[in-house]
Amino acid sequence: MQASGLFPVEGTALSQITRPLGVATGFSVLDDFLPWQGLPTGGVTLIEGPLAPRLARRMCARLAHPQRAVWIHSVKMRPFFQETANCFRLQVPAEADLFNVLPGILQDAAFSCVILQLSYPLNRLKALELARLARASHASLVIIAKSERALPWDLCELVIESNEDFLSVRKAQHRPVPFWVPVEMIEVAPSPNESPVLSWWNALERVHS
Repeated sequence: MQASGLFPVEGTALSQITRPLGVATGFSVLDDFLPWQGLPTGGVTLIEGPLAPRLARRMCARLAHPQRAVWIHSVKMRPFFQETANCFRLQVPAEADLFNVLPGILQDAAFSCVILQLSYPLNRLKALELARLARASHASLVIIAKSERALPWDLCELVIESNEDFLSVRKAQHRPVPFWVPVEMIEVAPSPNESPVLSWWNALERVHS
């Protein structure tokens, strides 16, 4: 593998030090393009558009052991997540409660990926708080929303938009964008199965057991 001009040759001692770490999405077409070889850790990923929940669900299904993810959403939102051995779902009474549980979950080393499902755009103050929490953690914070501009792009390390035909990487550190991926290259078909709802504490007990 040749150096991109930004990172040393893969496999060298220097590359192991300087290449930023990420949580692999399981989709080689995305992981090979992104500088983190997946979703950035200690940063914010925004996935927008009609296929955003399905794309995030497929990423969860492909999460490699020992990485673990938790998907957080309010009770009024339709869940798109199917639980696996490495992934858990947390349902809260209202979207306002998302910000009550998020700090503790991001600080818990059990989860490498924390997915937050939103139904409305955040104001800048809330968005700044999310970015601060993400960058103080070792997890990858993923915001999924069907609405556009749910989060200011300048606060995100990675932005992916979706429509019925394409996924488009709109922002990624040191990468030429937009980067288009045909939907048929990524499995985003809906699943009829729903995952069981876990409390936050039950999820942590299962992870740490």
